[in-house]
Amino acid sequence: THTHTHAGDCAQLMIASFQWPTGSLVSGSDNRSLVDRFFFPPEVTLEACAREDPTFPELGQLWLSVAVGLAFVVLRMAFERFVARPYGLWLGVSDRAHQPPEHIPILEAAFTACRKHMPPADRVKALAKGCGMSEAQVRRWWLRFRYRNQPSTLKKFQEAAWRMLFYTSVAVYGFIVLRDKPWFFNTEHYWVHFPRQGVDSSIKTYYLVELGFYYSLLLFCFSDTKRKDFWEMIVHHFLTIFLLLLSYRTNFTRIGSLVLVLHDISDVFLEAAKMAYYAKRQNVCDTAFGVFAVVFGVSRLVFYPYLTWMNTFSVAPEFLDRYFLAADLFRLMLLLLQMLHIMWFKTIFQMVIDSILKGKVDGDARSDDDSDDIQSEEETEPVSSSLPSRDLRKRHVASQ
Repeated sequence: THTHTHAGDCAQLMIASFQWPTGSLVSGSDNRSLVDRFFFPPEVTLEACAREDPTFPELGQLWLSVAVGLAFVVLRMAFERFVARPYGLWLGVSDRAHQPPEHIPILEAAFTACRKHMPPADRVKALAKGCGMSEAQVRRWWLRFRYRNQPSTLKKFQEAAWRMLFYTSVAVYGFIVLRDKPWFFNTEHYWVHFPRQGVDSSIKTYYLVELGFYYSLLLFCFSDTKRKDFWEMIVHHFLTIFLLLLSYRTNFTRIGSLVLVLHDISDVFLEAAKMAYYAKRQNVCDTAFGVFAVVFGVSRLVFYPYLTWMNTFSVAPEFLDRYFLAADLFRLMLLLLQMLHIMWFKTIFQMVIDSILKGKVDGDARSDDDSDDIQSEEETEPVSSSLPSRDLRKRHVASQ
């Protein structure tokens, strides 16, 4: 009975904390601007906070992050060309791009009609007969045509190397900056004197660098290697940028800085695993991916909810008399981010199971189907092996 009562109290607390105060934006007794009513608790204004503490964060300070993002674009191109590319070549990573198959109009027409998807077996058999090819040759042609514009393995290696460099750098910086902060070990300090909490230059720099990096990711997203979760990653990038801007505007920077550290630490091992996979260092890949799976699960499915959105339900009410609209929006964004974590962990867990069954990590589950396999085939056999004989090809083209 006691357990049911406690669970009921927690549920009521969560529901109550989401109930917006009646008239919070239009109350006649509140002389503050609508912006202050939205972003801050009752009786708090941005002007007063900035006057009382010159280190109080103001959104205008983050315009510099746009310049940081452009600087990251230039730095990335230089790093990939002069550091990552030579290093990848030294490791033996292939720079061979996907080879397009020979022009066969009937197969290209079928490819367009099927919208890239492999046709059913009976259709493959008919196409093979019509082109004078075996069914295996038709399937191989289909995959090579589908991935004809995919980047080389070296290009993927360069992208992973750049991200690993960034995530390693900011993860180390984040731990150095936060290790002596009182809220790093005691989450009650999220809310002590909130929002009148000064923000030192190290945290502001942290925000500028992270925002700039995510801006650069959005600029590169359409030129980088496309993966299955392309749109999920776009949503993730926009959510992260929105959370960074919102947390800075409302001075939720203490939670925000912890969110950044928890995200960056696992990505270091993911990019390391990718680099090892592209370089065909299987043992290193397996080890790095195993560490990544554990760190991701612990950091994003255990520490992240406990230290962020659950804290806003369990601890924040002890320090805040009333919630304000920006706080509820912030919690909603944290919950959406948690949903993405759960979705990705399902993919990671499936990869772990597959790796145990196969005895090794076999590619990136987020990559398009078979693209890495096609790349490997092209590196080990001539392109012509997937095509019919020259006489049959001439006869087919002549009949069109």
